[in-house]
Amino acid sequence: MVFRPVLPDAADARLRWLTRSEAARLLLAAWRQREIRNGKPSGRFVSRHVARFILLGLYTGSRAGDICNAALMPVGVTLTHRDRRVSPQGSQ
Repeated sequence: MVFRPVLPDAADARLRWLTRSEAARLLLAAWRQREIRNGKPSGRFVSRHVARFILLGLYTGSRAGDICNAALMPVGVTLTHRDRRVSPQGSQ
């Protein structure tokens, strides 16, 4: 006897995508988001990394997991002691 699972019906195709102006508003909102302390916005921008993430997704069409797993340096490149940043105190 062969097991034959019952599959759900296929989902409907995507009917709507972000327009160019909606994508621009989303990016601008993420880029300008400031931290709020004691009910007042501070000078610290806290969502710029989110804006970059959204921009990568819009340009590449990649899923969020693929963007998170992307290598920022070419594979096979190794860092030497000269490539590390030095802290203000002089220690590494």
